[in-house]
Amino acid sequence: MTVASLSISAAARDCSDIQSDKNPAAMLKKTIKAQDLIELRDFGSPDNGSGTDSPFSVSPDGRFAALQIRRARTASNDYCIALVVITLSGSRPAEYLDIGGDWIPEVYDYEGLALAQVGLPQPVVPQWSPDSKSIAYLRRDHGVTQIWRAGIGGDRAHQITFGKIDVLSFRWAADGKSFIFSQNDGLAPALSTREDEGKRGYVYGDRFLPTDDSKPFIPAPIARGYYRVSSDGMTIVDATDGDRQLLSASQAVKTGAPDTAYISVASQDHDVAWLAPVNSVFILSPMVLHVKLKDGRELACDYPECRSRLLNIWWTQDGKDVIFLRREGPAESRLGLYQWRPGGGAPKSILHTDDLLIGCQNWHAALLCAHEASTQPRRLISIEINTGRMLPIFDPNPQFSLIQLGKVERLVWKNAAGVETFGDLVLPANHKPGQQHPLIIVQYESRGFLRGGTGDEFPIQMFADRGYAVLSFNRPKELAYDRSFTTYADFERYNVTNWADKRNVLSSLLSGIDLVARRNLVDARHIGITGFSDGSSGTRFALINSNRFSAAALGTNCGDYVSALTLVGPKSANHSGRYQYPPLSEPDWDRTKPMSLIMNAKKITAPILMQLADHEYICAIESYTALREQRRPTEMYVFPDEYHVKWQPAHRLAIYERSLDWFDFWLLGKEHNNPIRAAEYARWRDLRRQMPAAPLPAAEGESVPRSDQ
Repeated sequence: MTVASLSISAAARDCSDIQSDKNPAAMLKKTIKAQDLIELRDFGSPDNGSGTDSPFSVSPDGRFAALQIRRARTASNDYCIALVVITLSGSRPAEYLDIGGDWIPEVYDYEGLALAQVGLPQPVVPQWSPDSKSIAYLRRDHGVTQIWRAGIGGDRAHQITFGKIDVLSFRWAADGKSFIFSQNDGLAPALSTREDEGKRGYVYGDRFLPTDDSKPFIPAPIARGYYRVSSDGMTIVDATDGDRQLLSASQAVKTGAPDTAYISVASQDHDVAWLAPVNSVFILSPMVLHVKLKDGRELACDYPECRSRLLNIWWTQDGKDVIFLRREGPAESRLGLYQWRPGGGAPKSILHTDDLLIGCQNWHAALLCAHEASTQPRRLISIEINTGRMLPIFDPNPQFSLIQLGKVERLVWKNAAGVETFGDLVLPANHKPGQQHPLIIVQYESRGFLRGGTGDEFPIQMFADRGYAVLSFNRPKELAYDRSFTTYADFERYNVTNWADKRNVLSSLLSGIDLVARRNLVDARHIGITGFSDGSSGTRFALINSNRFSAAALGTNCGDYVSALTLVGPKSANHSGRYQYPPLSEPDWDRTKPMSLIMNAKKITAPILMQLADHEYICAIESYTALREQRRPTEMYVFPDEYHVKWQPAHRLAIYERSLDWFDFWLLGKEHNNPIRAAEYARWRDLRRQMPAAPLPAAEGESVPRSDQ
């Protein structure tokens, strides 16, 4: 399996614009463009979770924070990368200590297979030396990831390790004069063994993922080597057993929390707090907050706020109180921050917000957090523990505040079964009372900055700029989530029996559409739906089991009957067979039909755009062929060197712009004067002429009635 890489070298790039605009106030207000979203300066993982992993690090003396920024460049289809240090007192501007290196793909072990990847970047969190004077970090050049080091106050960034194998993980040794690191020493022998096997032919089996590669994956785990290197890079020796433990020790082991602890943290006085399941027998048991004090007492926080969707915990600076973050409110659409003194009564509320807080860390009498809001890209803020007040620390995209954006409203509703759901309604900036807009559905999470939905393929604010209303839909929890299951097999089986979870999600989506329609905000005859990953399967289910949608766009399309049992490989097929589909040799068409585009191709009326990765597109050929056989307007694009999440900037730009033009064409009858789109428009017109009688909007301003089959 090849690891993704861009061919343009870091040395050939002009990355001077990686630094934040110095005087955004001098810039004029402007309408949004695709590059404004794709070329944002990002840090940390692009997902929108509120997990424990932090995208930045704080120096031991508490004076600085360090993070790595990446900025996509659509014109050259590459990235600029920078190491940034922020003075937390605000006394001086951010310093860019190193600009250079390549985008690092995140690789991982999957179901016993090594070097899998999904298209996400590896989050690089700089590590401070014990004396707060130096920063070490991972940087990738010419296809190899190595350790680099930069100093505060003028010590230039320089490379520490020079191996031919990627450094996987590292940390400073306690002496501050060396690093402990690991690498895949077993990779070369494993590749050689696979090459030799290929001369005799590979035995097809669980090592294969046909959607990804025609060769078998290397079995995981690959043998690792552990080493200690001096901080000047001059001396490398084998790591000791103690070094290895230091590099791989779990958080629970380091704090002394029980093995069942999900998260644990120790105070400066060696009191320990942790989150653990209420009942570890159940796979998705609610969490509860525990502490063990240095006098030996163990206490559980038995108040309602201390249970269920707890996300992270910290001790206050004085070590007397525990701070915790939880999801709460209708459909768990909000975050709540609380302070609890063990043995001192109920927790005290600090903050409640619809915003997203990511990877918070203790800092004096505050928390430092990565923060996003619906119209605010990720930035670094502090939250005062005493007041709950948020204060900006570092915004890598100050110019974004000058872009004209659509109006965002958080909505909460219930579906037909009473299940709570939430989403964000985005209206054009120039919306006027009584005005109706065509509606676009973007899925499947709506937390934090509203960029392009999960997978970042459908630009919400750009749709609003073109006159659409957008419902950014946060799918409800899986139907089985709040039930007591002891195995994931039972959990999955409950969800897919009669497609119960998909029906629940569709009910929530249709109820959300009805909500905005009752407010006379949308033209219910012109609704488009988009989907990526789980949102893609939800879109397929919606097109088959509802007639509300007039056009669709998919970022992935795996999961029809035959492809789900063959093209994903034997191991994944066993999963699909157990939980979703009957065996190919014993088909159950009634069970399969509600989720199959193939079996329902004749009834599909919505034109479908598929923009797929080359590592996944063969999954879609089955449904694509069936739809084209029935003369249903369907077009598929395949992007090279892509995985589940599209990572190349030029591809993301093409996907953004084609999605916008696709819905303009099919919902509004619009064609834009764009030479790049001329051949596509000609094909789309042919598709419209060839489709069976199911009229769609033709030209702007014309009223064309729809007929549903």
